Amino acid sequence: MKYCLNCGKECCDILCESCQNTADIERLCLEISGYDVSSGENELWNRLASELQNPSNFRYAAFALAGFLASPRREYIQLRSLMSGYFLGTRSFTWFQDIAPGMLESDSLSAGEKENVRGVLLGSYYSTHEYEKAEAVANDIGEPTTEIAAIHLGEYLIRTRRYNRAENVLRVAVSQASDKAKVEMQKLLDNIAYRRTGKEYFPASRENKETYIKFMNSLGVPLEMHAYKKDSVPEKMSQADYPEFIIERNAGFRSFVAYDLETTGLSSAKDVIIEIGAVRVVDGEITEQFQTFVKPYKKAVSDKVTELTGISKDMVESAPTMWDAFNSFADFIRNDIVIGYNNTAFDNKFLARAGRYAGRPLTNRFFDVKTWAKEHGSQLECEGLSLGELSQYLNITNPRAHRALADAETTARVYLALLERFGTENTSTSLDEQLDEEWV
Repeated sequence: MKYCLNCGKECCDILCESCQNTADIERLCLEISGYDVSSGENELWNRLASELQNPSNFRYAAFALAGFLASPRREYIQLRSLMSGYFLGTRSFTWFQDIAPGMLESDSLSAGEKENVRGVLLGSYYSTHEYEKAEAVANDIGEPTTEIAAIHLGEYLIRTRRYNRAENVLRVAVSQASDKAKVEMQKLLDNIAYRRTGKEYFPASRENKETYIKFMNSLGVPLEMHAYKKDSVPEKMSQADYPEFIIERNAGFRSFVAYDLETTGLSSAKDVIIEIGAVRVVDGEITEQFQTFVKPYKKAVSDKVTELTGISKDMVESAPTMWDAFNSFADFIRNDIVIGYNNTAFDNKFLARAGRYAGRPLTNRFFDVKTWAKEHGSQLECEGLSLGELSQYLNITNPRAHRALADAETTARVYLALLERFGTENTSTSLDEQLDEEWV
């Protein structure tokens, strides 16, 4: 038996027959998609959410609820229900790109709603390196009047190195934006200042670099593909000169980047990175992914590593160098908080070594989920605290253990699940204790 999400009566669907005819379904969808089960006061919604494996997934009930609406209002409200903040998850790109033309041709959407559609469409195209399509949508937007369109247009212009235009778009938009949008727009304005120091955007993979260079050349920006030779290793910063990562000990944030590395072994002094994976989380929802293989530097991929990770020598032979991969990763994380699992004792050390070769210090705050979990061990009936053991205990499925992107996504989901259990209490483990932890 189901319960009507509007009136709470038992029924055969998520809306009873009466509410199907009388309820403001659009309003109800938007309320559900923005509902916070950790602080909301709707007892029915809280109870239904508590029955889910991940209670925060209750917000996706809005997608099904929108099915009672007529097209294209149905698709527009479904789009808004899938968005976390101002961004659409990468898994929804294909679905959205297929339905967007029909939404834009309809008379049932207002001018502002169509601009929102164009903004999200622009974001999906530049995220998948379809620059010609992105450029056409950007031209259709022109001077944005909505927050969603302004944020996506601003980021696209930054990625395509049109900083003055991006700055104008964002400064006009920020003056009339909501407090939440102002935070996102300020991040983009900060990114413009950073890019102007010479750290300009470049895709991570060789294939995407070629696509990007061809497009930028069509805009009159002369870029070339520079292949690294054996003797073109940059001079690395000394360990003493490279600043230590800033350790964040306080939980409670719901927007962050989770990352994970695969390496040739356990020694950060002798072994090297062979894969970097990361996911961006905005308001508790994954909105973007990053993955790149890394060409091993002075170290080969062993058969044992291939057996554990599935990463072979052939897969990394033409991958970016670790300093190139590091720069792409640093571009992806922007100024966000970065979390990992046992990263203080392991991943951060490898990342710092790569940063020394790239000559690029990171000023982000780094949070260790394992350290936090250990402090609350008495609240967990878990035999061990490896990522695999804890994710299994929390009923979180890792789609591909010992691969960087899957482990990064699992780390994000573990953190969010523990946040609902532990709340925002401060951690108390000293930095020395964190650095002494063993890798699992």
